[in-house]
Amino acid sequence: MNLLRIARRGTAEFWLGLCDVRQCHFSLIRPHDEASGSDIGERDHFGRTSHAWRRDSRLCPLSGLPLARHHSIVLQEMISESNKDLLSGVFPQFFPAHWLNDAPDLLFSEFPSRIRVGYVDRLNGGYSYIMRSAFEQTGLTLELLHEAALKNLDALAELEVTVGRTPGGSEAFLKETEDNFRAVRLLLPRVHAQLARELGDEYFVSIPCRDWFMCWSRTQADDWQSRNQAAALSDFLDDDYNLTPDILIRTPEGFAVHLPQEPEAEQAAP
Repeated sequence: MNLLRIARRGTAEFWLGLCDVRQCHFSLIRPHDEASGSDIGERDHFGRTSHAWRRDSRLCPLSGLPLARHHSIVLQEMISESNKDLLSGVFPQFFPAHWLNDAPDLLFSEFPSRIRVGYVDRLNGGYSYIMRSAFEQTGLTLELLHEAALKNLDALAELEVTVGRTPGGSEAFLKETEDNFRAVRLLLPRVHAQLARELGDEYFVSIPCRDWFMCWSRTQADDWQSRNQAAALSDFLDDDYNLTPDILIRTPEGFAVHLPQEPEAEQAAP
């Protein structure tokens, strides 16, 4: 798998990860260098080759020798600047938990069901996932990174919650966004506050894929709830970036699985 091989090459270059966490990513953007036909693992995300980096003695201990003391000071300054860039540019993103089977080094926070919260750096109209081995070199905590990611996400375009007045109780979803962070906005406190005002302190949630979610009141009529449950399963099967067919419940304490749903084996097979 090309993406996993790239990640392994990146994390093996310890000095690259130490200098800039963004260069040890699990990349979903450029798994292959179209210009040269070579594996992108030979270059960083800015097109610079490993050979070019090795010519700079500030960044790499030549022949495996330790860095000189003043070089270490320069390196620490670079790490600090890199941390600032990381915290100002990181965003949360949901990904399916099964990705960890092939890429166990992906940095993540726990989330119920088959979903995990990853952390991405946006670049060139897309984004790449941060790897745990690279992140550990920053000295930052996961809690601090998560807080910064939510702050950055909250600063994106204004949100508009659409509410449908259905029998027994309402349902709601977020108006379409252009940035691929639609579903993960469920983590934002102000989104929860808007949904709770419309649906009650506890409400059901389906997150079948990255770019869609649906929430509905616990008092919604049974036939409408059954319809939402079926839609969650159908959307999960139809979307290339699927997350979970399960129905979750959102309470003041957080998210939990309410109703597990299993696709039929022949439908779920890749």
